[in-house]
Amino acid sequence: MSFRPRAYPHPVLREINDDYVDKSEFFGRFTHSSGEGMLTLGIDITLTSDRLNEARADGIAQLAVEVECAGARWKEVFTLENVPASVTIPEANLFGTIRVTPLLIATQEINLEFAGINKEFTTTTFHLFEGDLLAYGPTEALETDHDRSSGDDHYGIKFSLQSDLDPDEYWVACDYDEIIIHCGSNVMQVTKALTEDIRYSPFVFMSYYKDAFVKGMDYLLRSLSRGEELEQTWAKGLKGYIEEKGLSLDSLSAIGQDDEQGDHEEVERFVHRLIALDGVQALAKRIQKEGL
Repeated sequence: MSFRPRAYPHPVLREINDDYVDKSEFFGRFTHSSGEGMLTLGIDITLTSDRLNEARADGIAQLAVEVECAGARWKEVFTLENVPASVTIPEANLFGTIRVTPLLIATQEINLEFAGINKEFTTTTFHLFEGDLLAYGPTEALETDHDRSSGDDHYGIKFSLQSDLDPDEYWVACDYDEIIIHCGSNVMQVTKALTEDIRYSPFVFMSYYKDAFVKGMDYLLRSLSRGEELEQTWAKGLKGYIEEKGLSLDSLSAIGQDDEQGDHEEVERFVHRLIALDGVQALAKRIQKEGL
């Protein structure tokens, strides 16, 4: 489910929006704790719209939360009978930051009369379908205690062992705080050895870090092309790293607008220049001086 600013065919209560003019609010407060391999998420949601609360009481609308962990490619919507409430999630599903968004969802197809909405709407009665979004609040980011990582965290990149992955495979995901490289057992063993010895660090830059930066750059550039502010910790760090290396994103300003294949090639070439000093240049100097 996307919560980017967009137009809906009916009023939706949200933080920055003029659908409602009666100062109604909708927001959540969340806590979390860990124990016995489970994360318990404590949930409290505030809804001040009298009409939407009536819809809840009539069973027309139901509170819910969307919980997302980008680092593990996991997302689920939990419906709530009442609040305060709690849900439990296996910690094996989670890596790093989770993002929680409070929701109010229609439970049935119905013609619903709204109140407190902007006069720009030509009617106060709208046809709703089951699952339609009636309200969503600000998303909160929570740090989980569960972390199956190597313990190394360089340039906003973290290696994390994924036991169900083929030993020789890895994949990259952008979480809120870090870019996570999920590793099979052999990859984890190799990366641990390479990152612990400075002599081998150029190989890490030319392989795993390169793939992580390409993934992060693609996300970063598409966010900027849509005019979105950078919220992720790793994205801010990557932008600073680029500036530190004397490079500029201006040369990639057209990324995300036209040819995807061309975009990917441009991003790869930019990343090659970005990591050159710590990668191929460092290795080339060593070879010239003392051999491989």
